[in-house]
Amino acid sequence: MMHTHGSDPYFRKSCIFAVTCMLALCSFVHSQILHAEDVSNALETSIIRYEKGDFGRAIQDLKQVISILERKPEDDSRNKVLYRAHLYLGMSYLGSGKENLAEEAFKKAIRTAPGETLDPEFFSPKVISLYNEMIAQTLAVLNVQSNIQGAEVFWGNSKQGSTPFMRRNLLPGTYQIRIVASGEEILKTVDLEAGKEMTVTADFQNFGAMNIISEPSDAMVSIDGKPAGMTPLLVNTLSAGEHMVSVSKEGYHESQNLITIKPQERIEASFQLTPVTFSVKIQSTPDNAEVFWDGKSKGVTPVSFDDATKGVHIVRIVKADHDEVRDSLNVEAPVTEKHYTLKAHAGTMIIKTVPEGAEVILNNKTAGLTPLTIPDLPVKQYDLKLKKPGYIEKDVVVSIVKDKTAEINEFLREIDTQPPNILFEPPVEFIKENANTIKAHISDNQFVKEAFVMLKSEGMAYFRRVDMASTGKVKNVYEASVPDLYLKKDSVLEYYLSACDAQNNCVTAGSKESPYRIRVTSLEPYTEGYVLDV
Repeated sequence: MMHTHGSDPYFRKSCIFAVTCMLALCSFVHSQILHAEDVSNALETSIIRYEKGDFGRAIQDLKQVISILERKPEDDSRNKVLYRAHLYLGMSYLGSGKENLAEEAFKKAIRTAPGETLDPEFFSPKVISLYNEMIAQTLAVLNVQSNIQGAEVFWGNSKQGSTPFMRRNLLPGTYQIRIVASGEEILKTVDLEAGKEMTVTADFQNFGAMNIISEPSDAMVSIDGKPAGMTPLLVNTLSAGEHMVSVSKEGYHESQNLITIKPQERIEASFQLTPVTFSVKIQSTPDNAEVFWDGKSKGVTPVSFDDATKGVHIVRIVKADHDEVRDSLNVEAPVTEKHYTLKAHAGTMIIKTVPEGAEVILNNKTAGLTPLTIPDLPVKQYDLKLKKPGYIEKDVVVSIVKDKTAEINEFLREIDTQPPNILFEPPVEFIKENANTIKAHISDNQFVKEAFVMLKSEGMAYFRRVDMASTGKVKNVYEASVPDLYLKKDSVLEYYLSACDAQNNCVTAGSKESPYRIRVTSLEPYTEGYVLDV
């Protein structure tokens, strides 16, 4: 009886086995080829594909990289590359919307490198949030506490830190913990579970603690003659019994105390150190400057005080309108003396005149001729006088400001003895109802400072002044309106003119003794005061 291959079970099994071997061989050859091309380069290529958004290809390539790395012996270099491969595989899954697969990839990355975290500068908030959530689910937290602060914490043969101790991001598992203080050792076995925090407490029995403080701090502490540290100091491993504690600091008297320590008790020991004091004398040029010693006022120079402690102190010397002096003064001798010279705040004064060559007198002292620059003048107010023959003296008050330049520009006027000139043609009459003015042509070789008319009507005892103003229409023409007060019908108005220049050279046209006279008439036909009966 003939049998076909299709109906032979043995033949079918042989075919299946051959196909399986071929697929395995292809996979092995591909992995070997990828390994030969350098796994790190393959990882970088996968990361580039992820960054370009080609998540499918990135996932495929990253799986191959991970498969190769997981068959390699475990070491730091291999774990570093494997961590990145799992991390980017998770991000590729997340980019593809496969969050469950992303979580598993992140967990594998975390187990590979438990201490790694993601930098917000390089990873998105979404990636960091999911990654941190996986850390909380994957790793554990260990707290180690003891009744003696600073007890050393070990697992294996490696010291991890001192109590109080906390270590995050630990892989789950069983840990043998050793807590050691002054030769006494406590062993603890801890089973850490993923996503949980475990606290281990070690209670040492034969020791007490002492917290040592001093005023001032940073003092050296010796216990039973052996240096122990600087205050403030907490000593956790003192054996029960009496201990001689000494506290000392340079510039202070040493302080000692016999203190009894009881098991598992903490003693507070406070030491007030008494300073060794010295005398200090401080002077300055100029004096009356305020002295600050370590920020506290000691008075004005010259000043002496006897409560200075040994060591370096900060000195400030302050005086108005002077640069502040700061110094570090080391006190170590019984008497320390120091003299400081203060630099006054200063500015510059520049004086210019037209014409030049004027004598400059500053605070009653001759300083030179214009144009003149005077540097480094102390900050204050100065009286400046400018003098030049044939010109009027000029007085100026100048204030000097720190690091500023005060520039004085003055025009000097020549001395003038010539008064103004008045050309005046008296009016013939004033009519009471009209606007009556007195006009005159008034000029001066420099300028007219003022011009006015002195008026007096019949019955008035004194002349009264009415100012004249330039009309502005014709040069040097001045006029004044005569007030109605002086215009009385059928009366005589007396007046004279006067003008002065800037140097008070004055001239008059007419005078109080010999005034001009003018009659005041009216357009009214009736006698003033007559009442018409109608």
